[in-house]
Amino acid sequence: MHIYIAQSRIERYSDENLACAVAPEIDPIFAVQDPWLQSYFMLLQSEFEIFRGSRGHPDALLLTQSMELLIRHLMCWHSNVSHNSRRRVVSPAVPHPLAPRHLGRVLAYIDANIGSDITLSDLAQLVGVSKHHFIRSFRAATGRTPYAFLVDRRLARAVDALRLSPKPIERIAREAGFKSAPGFSNVFKKHHGMSPSRFRDRSR
Repeated sequence: MHIYIAQSRIERYSDENLACAVAPEIDPIFAVQDPWLQSYFMLLQSEFEIFRGSRGHPDALLLTQSMELLIRHLMCWHSNVSHNSRRRVVSPAVPHPLAPRHLGRVLAYIDANIGSDITLSDLAQLVGVSKHHFIRSFRAATGRTPYAFLVDRRLARAVDALRLSPKPIERIAREAGFKSAPGFSNVFKKHHGMSPSRFRDRSR
């Protein structure tokens, strides 16, 4: 597998999370069995399957969150980062959950912008922390990654609309933040075990 990551992204991650004397570089080639990378790409593949055959594309938060986690792993295990810097990333302190006022600000932002693309940078900037720190603190506060939480909120918005509104399913999907009706239907089936139209019929 060939992966291209812009050097600027690697340097930005290093500036935010590491104290390196030299510019970090990810090993250009490595051939080792890496269970984390295997499960990571299997997860991405299952998420991308949702969008197969639709005009939509994967969610912005999924992409930015996934990129952050991938860079962190490669920096920890497949780079020239010093042992001390690497140890701080591999075994970081237990994260503090987001403070209630910060969490409230993030949740309000998600609800207000649920129909738009939301990136990890958007959310991290709300509370003034790095993207990696935000992922860990948000998960400590909610038990969910930012992307998983966003999907749950979008599905909840769609479920309410399916029960209470006569709007077409395509419009409900768009207003809840899904890029296409087929993509929405695939996500809905994955979480609820039935299509949105069947759910609407049964809830009535």
